[in-house]
Amino acid sequence: MILLIGVTSLAPATKYKYTSEEANLSVTFPAEFTTSEESNENYKSVKTQAISDEMVFLAIYTVHDADVSEQEKLSEISINAFMEGLNGVPEGKTTWKVKKNNGLQSKFEVPEKDLVGDYRVVLIGQIQYQITAVSPKSSWDKKKASKFFKSFKVKK
Repeated sequence: MILLIGVTSLAPATKYKYTSEEANLSVTFPAEFTTSEESNENYKSVKTQAISDEMVFLAIYTVHDADVSEQEKLSEISINAFMEGLNGVPEGKTTWKVKKNNGLQSKFEVPEKDLVGDYRVVLIGQIQYQITAVSPKSSWDKKKASKFFKSFKVKK
């Protein structure tokens, strides 16, 4: 019995992989996820979210109907809107490269809620990808966040 308990505790953590043929993406969440969709005449947006312990993991893709020509400028607008929506304070912005496309990433804090996180955004063609992890400062799991971000793949 003791041997059985020891062996099961060594089993790898369960992973939950989300894929989208429409957006040519895959990402692995550390917990079961839910997906919701929103659309109008200008775009279709799909949000996938999972909560593991006290961390929230989000992957969002938006397919724009109109031509999106200034991708880096839209990444800047997206990161600013995200920070404003959360009352987040960015800790600088750096380039996030995905398939030779330049996006932006920023670690951030939300002081009044004692939250920290990492937000990333990139546009590839007509598709905008956003991926983030957020948690209370005391619960931030750098290793779990890193695995989540590294699992994000665009197949194009």
